[in-house]
Amino acid sequence: MAYPCVKRNVFSLLPLLFLLSITPLSSSLSPSDKVTKVLFYQLCTKPNIDRYFCIPWLTSDPTTFALDLQGLLDLVFQKTQLFGYKILAAMKGSVNTTTDPALKIPFETCVKDYEVAIKAIEEAQGFVTSKAYELASLGAAKAFISISVCEAQFEVRTSQSQTMAYPCVKRNVFSLIPLLVLLSITPLSSSLSPSDKVTKAFLSRLCTEPNIDTNFCITWLISDPTTYTLDLQGLLDLVFQKTQLLGYKSLAAMKGSVRTTTDPTLKTPYETCVRDYEGAIKAIEEAQGFVTSKAYQLASQGAAKAFITQVADIKAICGKAKNQSFCTSYMKSNPKASGADLQTLAKITFGSAQTSASEGFKKIQSLVKTATNPTMKKAYTSCVQHYKSAISSLNDAKQSLATGDGKGLNIKVSAAMEGPSTCEQDMANYKVDPSAVKNSGDFQNICGIVLVISNMM
Repeated sequence: MAYPCVKRNVFSLLPLLFLLSITPLSSSLSPSDKVTKVLFYQLCTKPNIDRYFCIPWLTSDPTTFALDLQGLLDLVFQKTQLFGYKILAAMKGSVNTTTDPALKIPFETCVKDYEVAIKAIEEAQGFVTSKAYELASLGAAKAFISISVCEAQFEVRTSQSQTMAYPCVKRNVFSLIPLLVLLSITPLSSSLSPSDKVTKAFLSRLCTEPNIDTNFCITWLISDPTTYTLDLQGLLDLVFQKTQLLGYKSLAAMKGSVRTTTDPTLKTPYETCVRDYEGAIKAIEEAQGFVTSKAYQLASQGAAKAFITQVADIKAICGKAKNQSFCTSYMKSNPKASGADLQTLAKITFGSAQTSASEGFKKIQSLVKTATNPTMKKAYTSCVQHYKSAISSLNDAKQSLATGDGKGLNIKVSAAMEGPSTCEQDMANYKVDPSAVKNSGDFQNICGIVLVISNMM
């Protein structure tokens, strides 16, 4: 195939588009803000962004630093369109030149998928011009999904030569998630309302939209006896529930494959897929909550996130942690950690570090008040100051965490760790029982996990 490099670049760009489309809505940024190197770093180190492509690609354009955020968004959309057209041309060539009949149909389908993706990007760019950033974000997500459907065909084809229990179920989930996105947007249409009843004409229209597996969609929806008793809101709830069920079936099958495969080259991909499906299911569950509250745009973004999210590799993180057994136990004890992406996991562990520091501070404060031995009181008073310093450093680290600045987060959390460490040293110097600050060890271990994650951001 002639296009894998270009294709990889577009996959690097679309999450960036998704991020950039949302960025102007942030309380800390405005469309008129000037582009800076700091902003580049924040954007290109976000989860799912290929930083090694993103940073050189953006900084190599001489016009970049003359732009504001609105201009940067326009520029990225234009360049993504160009990449898309290059890939489309290459795939059309592959349709004409391939001698493998089994590849011809996937190539033809991918041509259609990229045509849809390019159209979605063009529409999204129009929303950027009118500063309708949420709609632009949805357009970028739609393009990403279209390309993902193309790639999924080749993933399934590759997997067919292996002993796998889940390709059929996986294919069904890939059919449904675009349907979820479409359904989430549909109630916003001027011609439809969430209270409109489901009809055969509506289902036919829905199931023939781009990226929808028409045969599966129609059969799957019509086979449910409750379908025609529902309104659009009810249909959306039903599709979310069924997608979750298919996702859980896929997850169970892949977990079985992890245990039973005898091919070491397949074990790691299976384990990665398990984490990715856990993340996708979590995103679908969150999106379903938005459907219930009729926040359809957020539901649509959640469904898109199920396609885009790459789940953090907890095993790899704990393998790099200073206290690996503590890390493993901590992750298992925190239900929110399972299925979380890297940024979310950073927020979870950082929150635990803040809680630990706060608890340690309160405990030592109480010891200062109750201590009668002058030496002990002096040691505890010293520790209070050290913990104040740690809490201050963590507060400084919040901004780095919020912007995805892994390097800044690492520096500030490392500084926070010095306070409790110095406290322990003071306790030893004053010959005071160190068990009084025993939670310091947990604080150091949790911060150690944050440092590992920050190096991956």
